[in-house]
Amino acid sequence: MEKKQMALTWTILIGLSVLLYYPQIKTPVQGRHAWAMADHFAISLNFLENSFDFFHPETYCLNPQFAATNAPQIKNDAWYSSPKTPQGITSIDPPMHHYVVALLMKTFQTKNPIVYRFYMLLLSLIGLFYLFKLSYLVTQSFWITTAMSIFVMLAPTFTYYAVGFLPSSAALAFLFISAFHITRFHFEKQNKNLYYSLVFMTLAALTRFPFIIYLIGLLSTYLLIGLLDKKIYWKKMLLLVACLVIVLSYFMYNKFYLSAYFGSNFLSHPLPVTSLHEFINAIWKTLYHESWRYFTLIHYFCLFFVGFLFLKKRKQQLSFKQKNFLFYYLSIVSIGVFCYSFLMLQQFVAHDYYILDTFFPILLFWLLAFLKQVDLKHLTNVKKYLVIFTILAFGLNRLVFKMGYDARPTTPLEITRTNFIDSHKILDSLQIAKKAKILLIDSYSPNLAFIGLQRKGFCLMRPTKKRILRAMTWEFDYIITQNFSYKEKVLKNYPTFENETEIYFSNDKFTIHRKK
Repeated sequence: MEKKQMALTWTILIGLSVLLYYPQIKTPVQGRHAWAMADHFAISLNFLENSFDFFHPETYCLNPQFAATNAPQIKNDAWYSSPKTPQGITSIDPPMHHYVVALLMKTFQTKNPIVYRFYMLLLSLIGLFYLFKLSYLVTQSFWITTAMSIFVMLAPTFTYYAVGFLPSSAALAFLFISAFHITRFHFEKQNKNLYYSLVFMTLAALTRFPFIIYLIGLLSTYLLIGLLDKKIYWKKMLLLVACLVIVLSYFMYNKFYLSAYFGSNFLSHPLPVTSLHEFINAIWKTLYHESWRYFTLIHYFCLFFVGFLFLKKRKQQLSFKQKNFLFYYLSIVSIGVFCYSFLMLQQFVAHDYYILDTFFPILLFWLLAFLKQVDLKHLTNVKKYLVIFTILAFGLNRLVFKMGYDARPTTPLEITRTNFIDSHKILDSLQIAKKAKILLIDSYSPNLAFIGLQRKGFCLMRPTKKRILRAMTWEFDYIITQNFSYKEKVLKNYPTFENETEIYFSNDKFTIHRKK
């Protein structure tokens, strides 16, 4: 690729990065899925408090959503079981990125979420750089490479989480790095590229367990090629088995130690549909509620256009040979992605970031494979089309953000966040100990309020009379209620609350109570 063309592409990408990410990087934990993002940010903050104990990650929530499996549980009543010795420890995929962010916060002496956002953005941009290199390696086309990079950057779901707190974007970045090296290995046959690929593929799977599909897919592909060649690729297969052992070892540690003894704030079991009706309903709801966030309309138009060109020219252009390794690999991984997606189908209905763990990367890899087969030389005014796509995709990207990602001040979650901004200063002034346990009634998020309070506590969401009665028996030091929901959610459901408590402090946002 010529230097001028490279300079032009990166000028465009850097300009888009500033326009897309600068407004986001300064924002606190808010917006769509602030709940989940707060859970991850809380883990980094708690590393600062637990002497950086990597193998016992903690959040502020003392009653995890999923109770410890070796403790008595209340069926279908998440967050309403209190462990005997509440510590806030939770099972989670290896918290490598939370740990690094905590180290950075320690270094710069700040707890500002901009540190977390900047770290995730840096990883995401490095991943985009390697996707850029992969695109050019596969297609040898400057315009396809540029278009692919802009296509990914302006996909709203990617844009939002690239500078967020969820680990999916970090795993995706590692996968892009791995994809470049494994492709280069099969083009150039240099073992160092295989090693680089396996390292980053393993890191991707450690960051987000669903990415283990790519390790399993690679092992399965070598087995298949070995059967076709009547040869066993021992070295490659042993390396892959070692990588799988590393990932599965932490998975077992999560399952049989952290989940068993401490519980989890994070989903760690399948949520498949159980009937054809549920399957159809889940697909419909996902398409209706979430698909407009994945890509913009112009993105979908381009995907259909490429598909049309490929199908039109498939007899002349299709060059996947009988033993095409990358074709086998993508096919096996696609099967794995579909199987995993079926197991987690109910999550897709309301969790747009699941697309980053499943269909988003494999779609991009297939898109590159298809673009390599399609002859675009007959297309004229390519520059013009690219400019039009960029302008339309950027405008639609901003529209999707306005409608589907930006924080809405009137939602209970956002009110909760704003109510507890710097609230730790109030608790400090009241000489409420850092180790004091809080019972937060009607919390709207397990960790969002506690981040502001900088204390651990029990969260009580959807506070029915039965649940409040149960929570009042837990071991806590203070009760906090929010003024905007106190009468409707607390007094209405538990009329004797004021007879059992006394006000310790109150302002226009929240009230601190103590049991009599």
